Amino acid sequence: MTKNEKIFMIDCLLRDVRGNWADDPRPRVEFAMDLCYELGGDFNILGDDCKEYIDWADNGEIVDGRHFRAEFPYGYEDLDKMHKKSFTLADKSQEIKRRVDQYITYPEYLFSDVEDKSDVQVLQRLK
Repeated sequence: MTKNEKIFMIDCLLRDVRGNWADDPRPRVEFAMDLCYELGGDFNILGDDCKEYIDWADNGEIVDGRHFRAEFPYGYEDLDKMHKKSFTLADKSQEIKRRVDQYITYPEYLFSDVEDKSDVQVLQRLK
């Protein structure tokens, strides 16, 4: 993934956790954390925030998706100004489509061209 794609993916992952933290958020938060650490710089702060979220959950504390609703580098707010990508899926790389299929629980709430989860798989087959 390119740098912009990684930023876009972090934005998608944390927005999905915000919208659906009842379904195990750990895989989404861990992937966002890994991408943050790959990017480095100020993204390390957000990566540390992801780690803290996971640690709290592991210690039995109640966590929810509002944790990431803050301005960068403490949350996903303003990441869209950094990646400058539209929230559509058809025009994204195969890697993004694969990761959306793998991690995003409700793509229909993130992407204007997706009506339900099965659309992601259809878009993946299209080049």
